[in-house]
Amino acid sequence: MTTGGGGNTYSQYNIENENLDSIKNSTKDSNQNLQNIESNHILDSKNPNNLQDSILDSIQSKNIFVNLSMWGSTLNERNIVFSYLFKQKVIKNVITTLDWWVFHYENDVSKFDFLYTNNFGEIFKMYFNEKTIKCAFLWEKSEPCVGKKFDIFNESIVSWMGDDSMKYFGGLQNFLKNKGNVAARNLREKPLEMGNITKSNKFSQELATPFIKILESNPQTQFHIILPTYPRLFWALQGEIFFTTWQENIRFFLRHTRHLRNVRIYGLDDLNFADDIANFKDIQHYSPQMNVLQLRAIATQSHILNAQNIESYFAKMQEKIKNYDVTAFLNAVENMP
Repeated sequence: MTTGGGGNTYSQYNIENENLDSIKNSTKDSNQNLQNIESNHILDSKNPNNLQDSILDSIQSKNIFVNLSMWGSTLNERNIVFSYLFKQKVIKNVITTLDWWVFHYENDVSKFDFLYTNNFGEIFKMYFNEKTIKCAFLWEKSEPCVGKKFDIFNESIVSWMGDDSMKYFGGLQNFLKNKGNVAARNLREKPLEMGNITKSNKFSQELATPFIKILESNPQTQFHIILPTYPRLFWALQGEIFFTTWQENIRFFLRHTRHLRNVRIYGLDDLNFADDIANFKDIQHYSPQMNVLQLRAIATQSHILNAQNIESYFAKMQEKIKNYDVTAFLNAVENMP
């Protein structure tokens, strides 16, 4: 199936009320496209950290997905890991996201890119420093030298969706308990800046082109690219220029991948999910229920965006943003003690 001009139609499924149990019972016959997978990876920025093993099992219990989510990652960071993966493994499916910031930011990768090479000399550089030399000389086995045992299942990236974080879901009152959300009121005066990554001087297209080349160079791999869903509040506060710029970036990406039969782009912003602030813990992180909807879309091949439906998709999204009443949020912030 070709993304873009290849004749895909945009299928609307009533999946907003789907839960994990219903997906477990209904995807067995609808996910034949994901069968016989040798290796599958999720490599993305943040929200797929929500993905519990049980959710992935509901999509295809016979297959193994490896979650390699990189917190707040830019495309140039992910590209390094992608390039390494394709040299080491036969990857059948990849799930990743096209976050809004990947068209504006890139990070200095010189501090870790050498780890993804076969050059022993380059890798050895990581250990060639005062700390490691001292530890090696003294044959020290204390925690500062050798680290500590890491429980990957309980202390890994998935733990960010623990009890402490879950308390911010459920509605505006809970949402505003997160101090960072209160600061979102200033987005109208000062657009959101990503504090932990570097803004690029390159054009948006320049940042996306290397990733597109990876897609082109690996026709054996099916790329499922998700446009993350942000709350209507996010877009309403950011303003029209921000939204219009994002639209242009998505159009660019669709144009330059429409000839690739191994690329499918999914968007779920036309659903009602983003209308309800209860589904978000802050202006960028949604609840695990959205992950269920996304995986359901992949399994059923629905909510696929292409050149034929992108404008109607944008129009519906824009209408929902304009109809969203931000006054409840602004008034609540104004009246906070």
